[in-house]
Amino acid sequence: MTELSGDVLHDNLKVAVIRKGTLLYRISDPSFSSPLFFSMNQSGRYNAPNGEYGVCYMADSFNAAFAESLGHSVTTKFESGQKKTILEDDLIKFHIFTFKVLKTLHVGELCGSGLPRLGLDNNINTSPKPYSDPQQWSLWIHSHPNNLDGIRYHSRHLPDNRSEALFDRCASSLNVTDGGAVIDWFCPKTGKDIWDLLFDHGWDVI
Repeated sequence: MTELSGDVLHDNLKVAVIRKGTLLYRISDPSFSSPLFFSMNQSGRYNAPNGEYGVCYMADSFNAAFAESLGHSVTTKFESGQKKTILEDDLIKFHIFTFKVLKTLHVGELCGSGLPRLGLDNNINTSPKPYSDPQQWSLWIHSHPNNLDGIRYHSRHLPDNRSEALFDRCASSLNVTDGGAVIDWFCPKTGKDIWDLLFDHGWDVI
């Protein structure tokens, strides 16, 4: 596993604010004990390298939450350019959960201009497993003297959207609401529903 150089200074890290009242999104199976699950294994890109803390992945939009969860798990079954299909049963089974931020959060930016400040590029958000390097950066951000709440990064599958890898230290700052089945999703601002999103992302439903 790669060790970060002692020359990397926390002063170089760009820190973003997630303001009180912000809504974050996550898709999960409602049969689980809680959608606010902080993983401590090494399966996630920005998980702790040795389980030193838990990480929960969310997105700033429903689009990104879908792309990084249901979309991500199914996409791996198809070759590039191949027509993608998703089960209607999965759209019914999984729910969209919203998390309201109860207290302003501060996250280290591993996206946009935050990358060149650290001598990085977007490969850190798109490289395949193993996630040794991203997990070392996660540990480095977790050790920031200001006790940051997580990491902001660009969605691998929808790169113009932002996602958050939140540390378990901020669990009490989030209030969860079950928004119902994914198949019933509707955005009142745009008038788009799940069928519009599936068309945009190139999915057929079976």
